[in-house]
Amino acid sequence: MKLFCNKKTYSDGGYGWVVVLCAFCIGFITDGISFAFGILLVELLDVFEQGRAPTLAIGAVMSGMMYCIGTGFGLMYLSANVCMMHHFKERQAIANGLAMCGSGAGAFAFNHLTNFLLESFGWRGTLLLTGGIVLNGVVFGLLLLQPTTANEDLLSDPNTAGKLNIKEETGQCSKPLRAIKTFCEQTFKEILFKDISCFIFFVSVFLYSFGRDVPFSLIPDQVTELGMSTTQAAWLISVAGITNTVSRAGFGWIGYRQCIKRMVLLEILTFLLGISTGLSFLFISFETKLLYMSMYGIFTGGYNSLRRIVLADIFGMEMLDKSFGLMMLIIAIADAVSTPSLGWLFDKTGNYNMSFIVTGAVFIFGGILMLIPRIL
Repeated sequence: MKLFCNKKTYSDGGYGWVVVLCAFCIGFITDGISFAFGILLVELLDVFEQGRAPTLAIGAVMSGMMYCIGTGFGLMYLSANVCMMHHFKERQAIANGLAMCGSGAGAFAFNHLTNFLLESFGWRGTLLLTGGIVLNGVVFGLLLLQPTTANEDLLSDPNTAGKLNIKEETGQCSKPLRAIKTFCEQTFKEILFKDISCFIFFVSVFLYSFGRDVPFSLIPDQVTELGMSTTQAAWLISVAGITNTVSRAGFGWIGYRQCIKRMVLLEILTFLLGISTGLSFLFISFETKLLYMSMYGIFTGGYNSLRRIVLADIFGMEMLDKSFGLMMLIIAIADAVSTPSLGWLFDKTGNYNMSFIVTGAVFIFGGILMLIPRIL
């Protein structure tokens, strides 16, 4: 990833703010579409008449592929976020918070847009038009690399050939499988199994990731089962998007303060998220659901904004690429199994009550685990 980003000059400004804007727009598209799946789910359930578990697997596959192997949304999301963090050091928390606001803004906009498109063009037309929107990612991707220095960086870097795993004497690339094996061995040895604290941190990331998309995916179907309209469902997700956006920017600024213990903030946010989610099945009116989704947006926005900064605190900027990539893999696994398994609970119980209770418990357990690395 370093090869495709500018050198780590840590200018804390300049062209870095263009990269922040691009990361914002890419997050707006990728996460906006992902978080709008809950609105699409209601339509797909009516069209295909399948259970919640197999239908929710559609969104789980999309999200898992995005974070796991760098295809489609993954190429957009990972590149934008890693390149952005290479431009900042002192202002990294602020830049990270602003860039991540794109996810919340996308959640607000795409839910209403998806609902409108479904009513106007059906689910097939919605997917076609959404694909056209995704093509704008090409433009933002081109802007990630500073035009005036891109070629100079590659040509002047004496280690370029080594980074590409090119054998200079023959001009041939090393075997891909060998390169992948070496990368995986180094990543797991130097990051995941560096010590027990690092391993526990990533386990807690898995538990948080298991539950983070659940309200976005399940709330629309849950409230329509309670008799609310799809428009009300879209507003619930949009409110979470608004509060998520404000929270990401706010906690990005808070994380910039040297006196703040970022890990402690993560623990507090995780506990609050677990308690509110575990009790959310008791909120059956639109107003109370609105309150829960507002809290959910605040807690998840703060967590997501601080998590990458904590990652840099733990492993350092020199290991950011590998540690961030490993975190994306862990998120992918969690996303792939979370909503289908909770949808299976609906198929067995006939409602989402147990799904949200389990999700709340998972959040709380993840918060408890985060206490251990700090103690160690």
